[in-house]
Amino acid sequence: MANYALLLAAGLSRRMGGESKLIRKFGEAPIVRRAAENLLSGGVDGLFVVTGRGASKIRAALEALPITFVENPNPEAGQASSIVAGVRALPPDAETVLIALGDMPKVSPRTVRLLLTAHGVSKKGLTLPLICGERGHPALLTLPKYREQLLALTGDVGARSIFIEHEDDLLEVEAEDPGILLDIDTEDELNELNRRLDLE
Repeated sequence: MANYALLLAAGLSRRMGGESKLIRKFGEAPIVRRAAENLLSGGVDGLFVVTGRGASKIRAALEALPITFVENPNPEAGQASSIVAGVRALPPDAETVLIALGDMPKVSPRTVRLLLTAHGVSKKGLTLPLICGERGHPALLTLPKYREQLLALTGDVGARSIFIEHEDDLLEVEAEDPGILLDIDTEDELNELNRRLDLE
């Protein structure tokens, strides 16, 4: 079974002045690099990073990592357009796809391994991590079962509609990882997270 990950990094960062928040520093590394390194350390078989505007800066931030880059030609169409571009780029041997967000640098490699392992032994086609009963990211889906539904997504809500429609095919895994809920949308959030990081 080949487990691939999509890291969505084509957002427009409207709440951080238009510059890609993903290249801002979280600790000593760019936010997007932290997110990518955690996925790779978690044991995915391949990582596809979907970029939009500012792709050259994202590529530079991810230099030397074993990554395949995919361009989203229309990031203004919302998150779904990045998922569609990424799924189209996956190799034919893809059995599962883990969809992760580039602005979530605290998802631990342990959580990635936990999701891959639990999904692999489950008969469910969808898997999400939980913490204290709340669902988070990344989201794991079986291919080809959900390929066509992923390719039909539109708008800016990602794959949420698939998980709502197919609750009976969903495995929820307690991850005990606050990082599954922690995304960075504003300057204040980034500053606060960096402050906490300094205290760790």
